[in-house]
Amino acid sequence: MRLYNTLTRNEDEFIPRKRKMARMYVCGVTPYDYCHVGHGRSYLIYDVLYRFLRSEGFSVLWIQNFTDIDDKIINRANELNIPPKELADKFISEYFVDMDRFGISRAFLYPRVTEHIDEIVEFISKVVEKGYAYESEGDVYFSVRDYPSYGKLSRRSLEEMIAGARVDPSEKKKDPMDFALWKSAKPGEPYWDSPWGRGRPGWHIECSVMSLLYLGEEIDIHGGGADLIFPHHENELAQSEAVVGDGKFVRFWTHNGLVNLRSEKMSKSTGNFIILREILNSYRPEAFRLYLLGTHYRSPLDFDPQALEDAQRAYTRIEDTLKLLSHIPDPPSPAYDQAFWDFRDALSNDLNTPQAIGTLFSYIRENRHLLDKGNWDPTLPIFKFNLIRMCEILGFKIEEKTSPDLESDKLREVMDIIIKIRNKLREEKLFHLSDEIRDSLNSIGVILEDMKEGTRWKMS
Repeated sequence: MRLYNTLTRNEDEFIPRKRKMARMYVCGVTPYDYCHVGHGRSYLIYDVLYRFLRSEGFSVLWIQNFTDIDDKIINRANELNIPPKELADKFISEYFVDMDRFGISRAFLYPRVTEHIDEIVEFISKVVEKGYAYESEGDVYFSVRDYPSYGKLSRRSLEEMIAGARVDPSEKKKDPMDFALWKSAKPGEPYWDSPWGRGRPGWHIECSVMSLLYLGEEIDIHGGGADLIFPHHENELAQSEAVVGDGKFVRFWTHNGLVNLRSEKMSKSTGNFIILREILNSYRPEAFRLYLLGTHYRSPLDFDPQALEDAQRAYTRIEDTLKLLSHIPDPPSPAYDQAFWDFRDALSNDLNTPQAIGTLFSYIRENRHLLDKGNWDPTLPIFKFNLIRMCEILGFKIEEKTSPDLESDKLREVMDIIIKIRNKLREEKLFHLSDEIRDSLNSIGVILEDMKEGTRWKMS
């Protein structure tokens, strides 16, 4: 398997530090509002990566944080006149509602900033001891110019960063590019005690502490949106390697492209966003997954409602095929065919989901005629087995709407008799009676489909 590594700017072979154990850290949300579509895309990508790695035989230890104390949380809580913790707790709960509905696998652990203050203070102290950070009037800043490797992730010079970044020219800093590891408390804000006085962590320090705490040094995969490359991941990389050593923090930095709305980045701060829940209320979650996965994860995606409508229709093709396969027995043992290996090869090539999806639909086209004929074919169990494996990796929900009664021989015999009677009525041109039978069955959830090869039935 090859993954694009933002640090090397190459598609590198994925070799984890420990054989068959992949340790993955993904930057989580700041829970002050509902998730938008951009969040959905990012966590979908890492969900599929997680599923694929597991299908390849890896154990995956996935950690994803919550930034549960932040300026945005404090400001929103003040607007609503509630404690910041109450606001964060509410939207953490809402996060899980949306992501569970969207079919996103649960990470192994979701650590919160406020639960790791002691570890954060200890880590900041180490950075200060190493000579890469300094205290200034209760704040602690990382000294960017004292760290020679700063900028190696984003590949930008300090001058370029200053020109393009939102730099806070605080008088407390020695240099405008220095960033806060610890922020002294302002009146009315939550705070914790520290060697530098009461305050709270800066934004970037939390991910260094929690990723190293739960995954150890040399994490295999560190992921997030492309907007996090600078400054968040650049700063995280610098402060982490300042403690653990150069090149010993993350093996693969992976970043997904952003979702644009009206040609601009989807962002809550600008009001240019669509709430993920609104999409999930209007479209099948699986159809939305199909739509998002139709674009390679590293490419930006311009939100297109018409393309989403097309994906909704396309997903019915997958769903209908799975329903038709529900009565087909499983093969006696796992039997992967060439289509699955082509699907696997696509995902092994930097998680090429568009190519994988193309393989899936080609596979359906090549085999659907076997189902449409209604005749038994010995390749159908293998087709079913491989199609379900593909759908599981892409996170398409497998619903076999069957019951013991539906699979009983007696019910099949009854339906065969009804179809024979209805065919006889049609031969005698008693179409009103044959239509009445069809409509009556339809009203109880049994669908008759008249085809050139004959009539077949299925449950709605």
